[in-house]
Amino acid sequence: MLGVTKAPISKLPLELDSDLGRVKSPVKKENSWIYENSFKTMTVRNIALTKPYFHNGAFNTLEEVLDFYNEGGGEGLGLKINNQTLPADKLNLTETEMKQIIAFLNALTDVSKR
Repeated sequence: MLGVTKAPISKLPLELDSDLGRVKSPVKKENSWIYENSFKTMTVRNIALTKPYFHNGAFNTLEEVLDFYNEGGGEGLGLKINNQTLPADKLNLTETEMKQIIAFLNALTDVSKR
């Protein structure tokens, strides 16, 4: 659980996405609070080709995704989250470090798909 917002963090106001995820899934009906706003984690293979990102498709670039993680997810942004599994601490990544992470993620794209 990350506390994904309705839009990238550059767009105000910041609001938590209202999709309840696994707790209301038609496939798995989990009635425990721990499953609220929980979603399946996808692979990062070919991530450069799979935008938009997150379950709600609100993030269009890997830079927006990294900004979100760099701030500590929804809780790090000051939103009330009951079960965020991502630490709310800011990562304090530099611009260079974020570019390096994105370059690594782009390297996970199949050569035939580029």
